[in-house]
Amino acid sequence: MKKWLYIAVSVLLAAGCAREKSVNENVAAKRYFDAWMQVNYPRTPATGKGIYIIKDTPGTGMEVSDNTDMYVFVTYTQRLLSGTVSATTDPKMAQQLGNYKTTTYYGPVPWLVNKATLNAGIRETLRGMKVGGTRTAVIPGWLNVIADYDTAEEYLDAETGTHNIYTLHVADATTDIKKWEIDSLERYSKRVLDVADSVIYGFYYKCLNPEAVADKTVMPNDTTFYINYTGRLLNGQVFDTTMEDTAKFYGIYSASKTYSPVAINKKENYKNISMGDDSTAEGNLVDGFAYCCSILRPFEKGTCTFYSTRGYAANGNGSSIPAYASLRFDIDVVAKPK
Repeated sequence: MKKWLYIAVSVLLAAGCAREKSVNENVAAKRYFDAWMQVNYPRTPATGKGIYIIKDTPGTGMEVSDNTDMYVFVTYTQRLLSGTVSATTDPKMAQQLGNYKTTTYYGPVPWLVNKATLNAGIRETLRGMKVGGTRTAVIPGWLNVIADYDTAEEYLDAETGTHNIYTLHVADATTDIKKWEIDSLERYSKRVLDVADSVIYGFYYKCLNPEAVADKTVMPNDTTFYINYTGRLLNGQVFDTTMEDTAKFYGIYSASKTYSPVAINKKENYKNISMGDDSTAEGNLVDGFAYCCSILRPFEKGTCTFYSTRGYAANGNGSSIPAYASLRFDIDVVAKPK
């Protein structure tokens, strides 16, 4: 197949060289791309702006549109034309490639479907898909960019990029990301924690040892106490812990980290609560975790969950916490370590 591709490309380039000594970068790229398509998918028609859908399994849920408020939750794999996988959020694919990491989140990630945040080729691929559907498309480099033009010719004239093959699976979609989060968190809290009522908006808490903390008030302000904790996503994936055995069990152990209870410096305003040995530090915890620490009582064990506005919001945190991820923390108030 590669032999015929090289021949096809050579013929096209030779014909071009007979007419001109130099060609526009995208003209050469298009000749190569067209030859590659002719060899690999010769009967596949192009869409309006020039992507090629080579596999399509329709979904049955909400349809993806260009509504600027629509978020789609997508599991994707990105390949070069050579077949090399350059990125994936599919755990099975990562395992097959041998680069699966327990410290990395795999699964659907939220994309805002608009021209300012999503490249043109992916927007074109998503158009008309429904939740539950999977589609594979070949996207030429001039469409693999964040830009918005009316025609394929305008993209070709103005943009350059890398040719890619994308496989997209739409797991969910919403036009109200905050409501989607709150509804998901509410269902999780009822199902997993057996907690129905929110303490404050977007935050749920359950005490796990009420008999041990009965009739005790919360920790006083301007004091320091110690906790062990484990942080996880609602899918169960652990991203942080103070306990060595837990870190090893979930595959996130780091020899460079010290595993022991950590100090919580309580302040009158929960937003100023901090973690660490410096009792003068303020506000180095995400909002939901800080609020959880503000309502703890001596030797209490509890679980708090909160939506991403009280966590890492649209930015996520590194490779372990995706955008718009609700978080769960299991916390145990313990004695000061010796």
